[in-house]
Parts: sequence; structure tokens; C-alpha cells
Amino acid sequence: RRRESDGGDRPPHKRRRRDIIQTDERLVLHRIPAGITQQHISDMFVAHTQIRPSEVPEVEYSTSVSAKGEKKKRVIQGKVTVSFHSRKHADLAFETLGGDVYPDAVGTPQKRIHLKGGG
Repeated sequence: RRRESDGGDRPPHKRRRRDIIQTDERLVLHRIPAGITQQHISDMFVAHTQIRPSEVPEVEYSTSVSAKGEKKKRVIQGKVTVSFHSRKHADLAFETLGGDVYPDAVGTPQKRIHLKGGG
């Protein structure tokens, strides 16, 4: 039903934008702002879904350059795959988080959420 698609063999700068994508008993979180920790992510799920993830690995951050006109800006964003105890827990966490569900280019459901004040 829901499968991860990261753009295939495209280089990272050519992949499509995603924020939260569901894959089996896991949720993939992309475009995580710098400074967000494993604990912030775990706390967000507990506070907003009442579901505790079974595993939240360390967020993997990378730096890219965003150019608007003549100005260039370094952007630090992270990615992490959060695991849950079952597919049902992951489904419920995905559905319970606020935000509209919309498909990516290949039809994978995703949501964009905004964190304020650490969760």
C-alpha cells in the first residue's frame, strides 16, 4: 500500500521534496531543521499521536546550498527513519499527525508538518 520511493538513482540534489513518508512499520522524516534531536522526534510523536516509536535513530544531517538570485544560503537539513512496533502503529501515527496528506510524484502518501517550540 505505502512504499518508500526516494527518487531511485537520482543524485540527492535531484530528488523530490518529502517530509514524512510512510513505509511499512516505519516513517521517513525528511527536511528536518538543524538542531532537532532523536528525543525531540520521539517526544513529538508521543505528544501529538500518543504513540511511542520503537526506535528513533540519530538524525543524519547534510548541508546544501540554496541559491535565490545572487544570494546563496547554506541549508542544513536532516533525515531519519522512525520505526514503530507494528504497521498499525505506524499507520495510526501517520494519520494522527496534523497536516494534509498528498501524494508525491509516484503516489506515495506524505505530509508536511511544522514544529514549533520543539514539538
